[in-house]
Amino acid sequence: MNKSLFFVSSVLILPALCVGTSEEVREVSCALGTNCILPCSFHLSSYSSHPFIYWLKKPGDEIVHSYYYQQNQDQDEAYRDRTALFEGNIQRGNASLWLSEVKVQDEGEYVCLTGTTTDKQTNKSRIFLSVFVDFGVVDLVRRGSELVCRAEGLYPKPTVIWSSGLWFFEVKTKVHQREDQLYDITSSITPQPNAAAPDPHKKQWPSCTVGTRRSSRTVILTKEYRLGVYYNDAVLSCLDFDAPSLIWKFSQTQIILTRSGSNSFFNESWRQFVDRLTESNHLILKDLTKDQEGLYSCHVITDTDIYVNNIQLEIEVEEKNKEMIGFRFVWIFKLLFVFFCGYLVGLYKLKLSFPQRIRGFFSRSELRERSMNIPVSQQESWTEQNDNETLPNPASPVLPNPVTDTNTGEPREMTPKKLSGHRRSKKKKH
Repeated sequence: MNKSLFFVSSVLILPALCVGTSEEVREVSCALGTNCILPCSFHLSSYSSHPFIYWLKKPGDEIVHSYYYQQNQDQDEAYRDRTALFEGNIQRGNASLWLSEVKVQDEGEYVCLTGTTTDKQTNKSRIFLSVFVDFGVVDLVRRGSELVCRAEGLYPKPTVIWSSGLWFFEVKTKVHQREDQLYDITSSITPQPNAAAPDPHKKQWPSCTVGTRRSSRTVILTKEYRLGVYYNDAVLSCLDFDAPSLIWKFSQTQIILTRSGSNSFFNESWRQFVDRLTESNHLILKDLTKDQEGLYSCHVITDTDIYVNNIQLEIEVEEKNKEMIGFRFVWIFKLLFVFFCGYLVGLYKLKLSFPQRIRGFFSRSELRERSMNIPVSQQESWTEQNDNETLPNPASPVLPNPVTDTNTGEPREMTPKKLSGHRRSKKKKH
């Protein structure tokens, strides 16, 4: 831009700014990072020519945007390529400013100066721009005996209010402003030693409310528990509540997934571990390792409140495998020991009768085996001889040796009559 032209034009216009002015005040709020319109209007007569528009920011009168001689002029470097006028409507008295990508530094008082080089009056409008940050996720977790409420990236400066039934607490709150001018807030409560306990018959959910001068958000801790899994899968429960938004987080910083309405969005680094999200907001995980062990939190978000479930997941895959191996080894050892003891007891009970039974068994078996290895003719005589000698029939009477005849040498038959006489004779002698 020709700076000499700007200087000359400023000299011509500035005296007119001191001539009678009319002033109005407006307030505008814009969300951080969005586009915003700062309203301004003026009356332009039909015979007026060469309108001028100055947008200045207090304090310091930084030139946000300037327009005269029917073209845009110089501006401060912080607003370059971020401002614009509705040039097609300037002749109708519209001097509103389009401000894009609103920053925290844009907050403050703006002055809109309008008029023409032929008019004796300059219009002055004052606009107060306030920047805010839409509430994101507010966390409420337990650390030992403390409950910690925390939120990040807020603007303007936030405050916190605790509510937890009938408990009495020691409250510690810390607010930190970052380099980007946003605020982080952390607040913790600790039960006093002699604090009165809440009524066990009433459902007292601890909650904290984080608020700014524009809006607030209450986070309510509905459930917290530990979950130990011995395999690679886990089911994490959440509040079964129909809400506009849902967020599952890991370790308070990593977002696993978000759901808005019927649309779900997964973090790519977690997609391999997420099996599915149920209709009741439960998260089913798969193929877990020790790296996925930690704190999981479910945030059910309404327009004003956040309901939180905290689950401390403990994965015991390796430990459980070792435990199962040891368990099986012990049981196998016990079974072997029982079988061995039963075997010894059985042998002890058979100890006395065992040799006799074995001896009788083997004697008969041996006779059978020997009879199988000799000719049939010898078998009969051998068997007959052994039966007479070793296996007599106890039912048959024992006869005396046959009497031989002295003359012929042949056995003489004894008649029962002579035998009976012989016995009678013996009886007579005695």
